Amino acid sequence: MSVLPYDSDIEVSVPIQFRAGLRVGYDTNVNSSTNNEVDSTYISGSMGASYGYISGRNAITLDLGAGVTTYPDQASGLEDSFYNARGELRLTHRLTERATLSNLTYVAYEFESDNVESESLNRRTDQYLFFRNRSAVDYVWTPYLSTTTSYTISGLDYDDALSSASEDRLTHIFAHIFRVAVTERSDALIEGRFKYTDYDTNPNDSLSYFGLLGWDWKFAELSRLTARVGAEFRDADVTGERTAPYASLGLTHSLTEAWSVSWLNRLALEDSEAAGTNNYTFRTNLRTSYAISDRVTTFANIVYRFSDFQDGVAGAVESDESGFIFGSGITYAINPNWSVDATYYFNLIDSSRNFRDFERNRFAVGFSAQF
Repeated sequence: MSVLPYDSDIEVSVPIQFRAGLRVGYDTNVNSSTNNEVDSTYISGSMGASYGYISGRNAITLDLGAGVTTYPDQASGLEDSFYNARGELRLTHRLTERATLSNLTYVAYEFESDNVESESLNRRTDQYLFFRNRSAVDYVWTPYLSTTTSYTISGLDYDDALSSASEDRLTHIFAHIFRVAVTERSDALIEGRFKYTDYDTNPNDSLSYFGLLGWDWKFAELSRLTARVGAEFRDADVTGERTAPYASLGLTHSLTEAWSVSWLNRLALEDSEAAGTNNYTFRTNLRTSYAISDRVTTFANIVYRFSDFQDGVAGAVESDESGFIFGSGITYAINPNWSVDATYYFNLIDSSRNFRDFERNRFAVGFSAQF
């Protein structure tokens, strides 16, 4: 659910850093099942690296990570090991004092539902590959007027045949923003987006146009608010024409040097789980972190989703569904390189559709190192 605008500024060079971690935990519902819950201990290992560099007009950041999670007590005949890998590459090149080129590439292969990008299914089924690439040109016409033109391509590919049949797709988004500086730290804007979604098997390909008004406000050095409001005009091959309000609100704010908050909200038509119906969803994601001391930090995360599956074709099941996730954790830094942590997550889905409801609790402790 990326509602904050892409920020191409890379401020400082970061030497290459390596990280690794090992965790053990307990999962009360490994397969997110409604009736046949299987609980299991699990072991998870991960490693990664990050790098950042600035030279003149060019900047680059790279972050890579991979891991594996094994459930020794998984039900017989089901997969007991799952893999994840993520990579993100940001490139920025300042052509002139007025023009800047930027590119953001993100690739992930994982098995848990992604509540940030919100492109995957809302419950875990199988491994999937997701990628997104955004290329943009920013141009400053006058001290008060600037534009951003961008093209984004994203794709989703599930390993299992059932999920793949309804979800696998490519999405293309062309966007143009006119931005007017209202104050030194705030901009008003008009944004137009053209979106084309092409499913591999699902016959519900769609064309959409978005007309949006917005406001971006950087009210402190590390604090930012962005808002968009407007409508999406969609024409899908199966579900037909639909006009739906669109709204998003994103906030990142450092209340103190030790306490930060991130809050993302979006109301929109979504492409996932939309076989035969329109998926109109509200999402909110609130996360806060607090440093109790130089060694001890905590976090808490609340995610809520309400999905309305309506205006379907004949024979499609119309329904509604809500999802809730709560997570919290604490980390203790033994020294600058080593730390230990403990986390807890609760996941709930309440649906009017059969065999969708489930509850899941996960507890884990672990250690990590970075060099």
